[in-house]
Amino acid sequence: MKGKSLILTLLLAGVSLASPLLKIAEACPFKEKIKVGVILPLSGAVGIAGQAFREGMQLKQKELGKDSCVYLYFEDSTSDNLAVKTVSAFNSLVNIRHIKILVNSIVNTVQPIKVLVERKKIPTFILWDNSRKLANLSPYIWFFGYGVEANGEKLARYVRNKLKLTHISIISLHDDWSELISSAFKNEFIKRGGIIDYHFKVNPDATDLRTEVLKVKSKKSEGLYFPVWGGPVVGILKAVNQLNFNGILITSDGVTEQDINELYPLSEGMIQHQLFLNDEKFVKLVKHYLKKDVTTTRLAYIATGYDMISYLQELLLEAAKKGKKPYGDELNSLIPTVIRTGFTGTTDFSKGHFTSRVQSVVKVKDKRFHLLEK
Repeated sequence: MKGKSLILTLLLAGVSLASPLLKIAEACPFKEKIKVGVILPLSGAVGIAGQAFREGMQLKQKELGKDSCVYLYFEDSTSDNLAVKTVSAFNSLVNIRHIKILVNSIVNTVQPIKVLVERKKIPTFILWDNSRKLANLSPYIWFFGYGVEANGEKLARYVRNKLKLTHISIISLHDDWSELISSAFKNEFIKRGGIIDYHFKVNPDATDLRTEVLKVKSKKSEGLYFPVWGGPVVGILKAVNQLNFNGILITSDGVTEQDINELYPLSEGMIQHQLFLNDEKFVKLVKHYLKKDVTTTRLAYIATGYDMISYLQELLLEAAKKGKKPYGDELNSLIPTVIRTGFTGTTDFSKGHFTSRVQSVVKVKDKRFHLLEK
């Protein structure tokens, strides 16, 4: 009866019988749910992304119902002072909640928790992004998200090959993520015959970027690439407007849907890499469980959270089948053996500690992200 009820519910929601969503959940074999700590930026400059990730995780939990093997504890890292707040959140989750698995947000926060994760032997997944450079940082850290270097390289190829820009400037942050992605973009652009006029590095709290933008304009750069978030985004766009810089603006997923709405019309025409998903099956699933329509970008963030919990569920079921403990070294050793394809791509750690996910190239038009290249 349970299986028939689920099928009927999803059919009424408009989900096709061919959909993988109709795979009946396997009952969780553990007496108690496995405690999973989730540290996300739920407030601040990129809070909109963290909230969407959380929605996706909660959606999957609703879908699994009592068959879910995990119990989620959320902590807000906010969008500022990420390292300090992530360490604080980690200690709270470990010492008070006694978590067995950690889902963390971004590469910026990996280094501060490395020693803590290893000391407690907690399998840890980085949800938003991944990095080839950091892939072997720790045997307990697995990069689930979208490739930082790969995103930068993909965008550089688009700018050089499709937009035909020959010389541009860069404004990046003194920050691990911004350093990684700007270097990848820069190297790929130069490799393809492009020239970097200037590369300025500013603090994450910088808001007045007129000096940098004026130099970019004076050099007649054809474009300005700025992988930043928060205050620097506002500072750059305002400076571009005030100084009448007419080059193409190129940025990253640090600029959110909320940003492009609040900064309209300054944000119009920007090119960037961003999460993007237009899957009818998942749209129907979101409407059924969350009772709302979402944009293609928010849909992708929700799907990423959904796929993360789907992967953990499958990993824990595999642990039960193999007679392994659902935590520590025994669970960690199983991660390379569990391969799962979801709405955002395939999660496969068999060849290393990072996945092959890469974001799309989009353009801002009418306060929305429009797909240019998958």
